[in-house]
Amino acid sequence: SNLPAKQPRDGPTGPKLSAKRPRHHCSNGKNCEPGENRTGNNINAIGCHRNSSHATPSLSSDALFVVMSFLHPRDLFHVSFTCKTLRDMVTTKMVVQSALIHGGHAMKTMDELHALMSSRSIHVPSPIRLLRLACGKVCEFCISAKVNHVRPSLGVFACWECVTNRSARDGLFGLTKPWKRGWVRYRKNQKNRDKYNAIFEHPRIADTAIAYGMNYYIWSRHRSDRAGESVGPIIAWDNVDGMANHFASANDMKNGGIDSYLTSNLNAPETNSYNEFNETYTDMQQKAKAAVQEREEMKRARNRKTKENKIAKAEKMLDDLTALIELPFREFALKRTVNKRFFDASAKVSTTPCICIGTPFVDGLLMPYIITPSKMKKKILKELAENINNKLRLITEKKLLTMDFLSDSDPFEAGLKQYLREKLPNLGALFQEDTTCYRVIKNKDRICHTFVSFLESDQLLSALVHMLDGDISPVLLAVDPSASIARSAIKKYKEPTVAKIATSIWFRCLKVNIPRSKETYRNFFTATQEEFQKVLGALEEYSAWVRDKQEHQSGRTFHLNHTATTSAYFVELLMNKDFNTVHRLQMRDWDW
Repeated sequence: SNLPAKQPRDGPTGPKLSAKRPRHHCSNGKNCEPGENRTGNNINAIGCHRNSSHATPSLSSDALFVVMSFLHPRDLFHVSFTCKTLRDMVTTKMVVQSALIHGGHAMKTMDELHALMSSRSIHVPSPIRLLRLACGKVCEFCISAKVNHVRPSLGVFACWECVTNRSARDGLFGLTKPWKRGWVRYRKNQKNRDKYNAIFEHPRIADTAIAYGMNYYIWSRHRSDRAGESVGPIIAWDNVDGMANHFASANDMKNGGIDSYLTSNLNAPETNSYNEFNETYTDMQQKAKAAVQEREEMKRARNRKTKENKIAKAEKMLDDLTALIELPFREFALKRTVNKRFFDASAKVSTTPCICIGTPFVDGLLMPYIITPSKMKKKILKELAENINNKLRLITEKKLLTMDFLSDSDPFEAGLKQYLREKLPNLGALFQEDTTCYRVIKNKDRICHTFVSFLESDQLLSALVHMLDGDISPVLLAVDPSASIARSAIKKYKEPTVAKIATSIWFRCLKVNIPRSKETYRNFFTATQEEFQKVLGALEEYSAWVRDKQEHQSGRTFHLNHTATTSAYFVELLMNKDFNTVHRLQMRDWDW
């Protein structure tokens, strides 16, 4: 009750107070009324007192012109629309120079326009329209479809749909219209044909009349942009017949008649109006090439530096992980090389691994963190190290390399044990790539997840055979009865040939099933021995068959074609005793 009475609002019945004028705050801290001393000598171009230490001096028009000539086309476009003064300062030379120097789609637009401007086939674009064309992103007619550069032969920023769509709504669609050479007025009258040919072959028309099949596709009608400026080719579809009817003969058209008609009847631009664009484009070619080359070199240098930084981060991460690996495996488990493909120009930093690790299952675990090293945290690093140690520890815990699970009394197991110890003598041999085998063993097929799964399920023999890519065919040459037959065959033929035949037979037997136990291996080995004896016997019969036909040269020893003997097809032909086919196969590359 002691509060003062509420004052009524200003309204239709109450008096209205005048609005308070905002003060202008200068950079020197003083307040001045709007317009106060705006025309005085102590006020600069932005309205602040000159005696202020924070005042920004105004730039002269010459300095602004120089600054604008170095801007990117998109920045120049933004500057030109800040005020009319800056918009009027934009010139054709400035736009062409900016587009050519900075490259990209703007440079492509200038290239397409120069092809038409040099032949004077289109209306000369103003500097502002030229700037719009250099910075365009969508079709200027439908305002929806994406466009990268001006349309060749038309010089407008149009999409393919607007150019080719034959619609009755010509205001938006159907920018071109077909003029058919199958029409009677062209095909039946030689005089008219000469006149039409003179029109379509004229330099100012030929570049915009697109010939396709029996038709010429021509600018459908004269158009102007939203600013009222004429755009596109200087001749339209209706002008072709009008021009042909205007002249009595083709000779009148060739002797400067078409040029005068275009200037007087179609208001085509004068010849000298094209000079500024063409001269600037020609003068800037060398500078543009140098700028593009410099820009590409800088881009390559940045990309290479980025990739080198990523490799350094990945190396540091792997060094930290190596310190957590147990000592017997630390030397081998994280052997790595830089991925050569990572430095290719087409390789993406975000998807291409920069480092390849020699141990396949470790490479698979670390691949996401090699591609993106920032994902690696201390906790994840410890978990990965523990996972790797647990899997590699199985090699020593199960005494894989001692091979005590193979018996010395059984001929097959004894021969296999001796061969495996020769191929895998120590721990380092498990991590090394073996290129001496007939089937070249790639590192990706060695210590991988399959090998680890064999160890975890106590299938030690399968794990060792997997390390040799499943090839234990040399045991055939060391275990009787196939060994004695192989020794006699080696005396007649080259040793590599017999070894390759044994390998082909071994993998021919393994096509149906993949062995997992010692008994399965023994069964497959026994089957392979039987087939090996049959094939060597068939090979002896084939040699006798060749000598009976007397197709060998006297005084020379018969040998087999090494290329042919490596194939399972050759082995199958020998087993079927198809000697004619075998002989044709051998004659491709006869080896004496």
